[in-house]
Amino acid sequence: MILYMAIWNGEFILKKVDIREIDFDLLDKNLYQGDNSVTYVDNNKEYFYKKITGLKTSELNNLYHKYLKMEEDEFYHEKVMLPETLLMSDGMLTGYITKYVKNSKDIGIKYDNRHTNVKDFMNAIYKTSLLTEEIHKKNLIIQDMNLGNVLEDSNGSIYFCDLDASKYGNFRTDFISRVLFHYKIFINLYNINESIDNFSLYLSMLTILFQDSVLKINQDTYDAASEKYEFLSSSRQIFNSVKSKNVDIYNFPYLHEIIDKSDIDKIKTL
Repeated sequence: MILYMAIWNGEFILKKVDIREIDFDLLDKNLYQGDNSVTYVDNNKEYFYKKITGLKTSELNNLYHKYLKMEEDEFYHEKVMLPETLLMSDGMLTGYITKYVKNSKDIGIKYDNRHTNVKDFMNAIYKTSLLTEEIHKKNLIIQDMNLGNVLEDSNGSIYFCDLDASKYGNFRTDFISRVLFHYKIFINLYNINESIDNFSLYLSMLTILFQDSVLKINQDTYDAASEKYEFLSSSRQIFNSVKSKNVDIYNFPYLHEIIDKSDIDKIKTL
């Protein structure tokens, strides 16, 4: 199978391929699938293929022009898995191909159990927050920040993938993270800023740690966990404000500003 890709001066140049040229029967379908797509990986685990199935024509056009704008701006970050090849059909975007992150797993699956290694999870969250700040400086907002779109490889490196719902410059979408949706607070989609990502990541962190949404975590449960984990104790005031919905989600700090890395390093592992 021939992939029409090119790299110039370290920047990815988008190429276009007719989707009918791709024999998806020769690819391996991924075990976990999204709501609006079908995804595959090649046998050599070098490329990730996505067929978009559930977006409106206007949403596809917006996505297409967003990626073209990112190409024009020479957007590049080695830890952000953006399309290298667009899959087209009769002039319409129908999917794309990105590089596949070998030996990786999304941290939403990797750590989603009651017996997870909290130290490893919090290190992953901390690095995710640092990476989030880096891409914010490049004018990219994840918007649909969820742990399913955060990959961790065998070396502990963090990557962002599947950023179709992201906001870039004037290209906005109507999608928000699931944890933010369940928080049930009004979100002005025309006023999305970087803090939305920070807030969603904080909610996602609590969901994994307590195996429940923040609104269902009672004070006694949080207090018990705080006695074990100092980073929870030191961020108690933020938890209380989030729990009571007395929080400004448009001015929410980065998690690496809330949590001291030394408190993560102190966590004892079994």
